Amino acid sequence: MAIPSNRCFLLNSNESQNHSSAVYHPHIEAPPLPDSPKKDKIQSISMDRDAHLDSSLKLSARVEQFIKQEEERIVTIQQLQADLARVDDTASVITRSVNDMLLHQSDLIVVELQSRFLDKDWSFVSQIDAYQNLDDEEEVAVEARILSEGVQDPAMVCALRL
Repeated sequence: MAIPSNRCFLLNSNESQNHSSAVYHPHIEAPPLPDSPKKDKIQSISMDRDAHLDSSLKLSARVEQFIKQEEERIVTIQQLQADLARVDDTASVITRSVNDMLLHQSDLIVVELQSRFLDKDWSFVSQIDAYQNLDDEEEVAVEARILSEGVQDPAMVCALRL
């Protein structure tokens, strides 16, 4: 029986000719080194593997960073959408309030005119007489218009948040 070339065996001194009683001891002698071209190829493959592993780890870190940035952008967009919805709601409330005030103002004008002219002959009433007692209502209407002008452009509000 022949001894394999890549394994190391200890032989008893009196059994050196008889290989049947050989004992395998891997820690005694290292396997033979491969030929130089094979050794270079193995080292090259090992270095390539290390480079690919390093590159892969760097790319994974960049991907995680991009994912985190995109999640932050999504949260910002959701906040802006909520802000835009609130601005739209506020604008519609202000518009309704202004319209209601204008209707109320016109009702007050009609009531004032009816109280002054019970016989419903309004032909000689001037425009100045109709608006004499409505200064307070006009101030409220002007304030409401100023408020509504501030929210007419919801895109401006969103742009300020960015």
